[in-house]
Amino acid sequence: HAVTLSPWEVFGTIVVLLAIPTALGMYTAQHWPALAQRIRRPLRVLSLVFFAAFVVGALAMNWDFFLKYVERVVLFVFLLNAFALLTGYLTAKAARLPEADRRAVALEVGIQNSGFGLVLVFNFFGGLGGMAIVAAWWGIWHIIVGTSLAAWWRRRRIFVTGAAGYLGSTLLEALAPRLQSGELDALVASDVRETPAHSRLPGVEYVIHDVRSPGLAPLLSARSIESVVHLAAIVTPGARSN
Repeated sequence: HAVTLSPWEVFGTIVVLLAIPTALGMYTAQHWPALAQRIRRPLRVLSLVFFAAFVVGALAMNWDFFLKYVERVVLFVFLLNAFALLTGYLTAKAARLPEADRRAVALEVGIQNSGFGLVLVFNFFGGLGGMAIVAAWWGIWHIIVGTSLAAWWRRRRIFVTGAAGYLGSTLLEALAPRLQSGELDALVASDVRETPAHSRLPGVEYVIHDVRSPGLAPLLSARSIESVVHLAAIVTPGARSN
């Protein structure tokens, strides 16, 4: 059947759902940063719960449509989302952006506002079953992919050079509790000297390695290191440097 859209109604919906909350959030963060920091986590949880309830409700209302076309819907959403994430990441990589920016661009391109899509479906398309189940499953899939990618990219694997020295050992002592609490996934300590057994911290991997050798890159790659703290230095300059 024919569907007629009013551009002004669509524009008004966009302003109410996106523009006003965004502006209020930016204004609050600018003028009341302490308040914004306190309410950030509760609002994040509340918005996620509200969004999940909205998406699940839309899916439940069109469950028969979903069961009938589930294979097509799941495959379509998966392929399109994978293409969008890869396009965002590879485009940012081609532009030689830093890794953090590549990930941000990938998420911006690959994760869309499914809740807003459902609002449009119900407000302007009468809640058409086919459109609603695509948008609803899109939202569920984005929750799964978005949280999974965020958890994967949040991993912190740190490599510390010069670990047997004063600065290196002090840094390891400061980072070790984070390793135990799960904030860090791996902590690798490197030095040309062997760290005595009584000075080794639990959970920390100690390797004997000279950062001047060509084997450094494979060492970092094999352990999926994300950050390097370079504290190694030549103690005795000259022909007998160490």
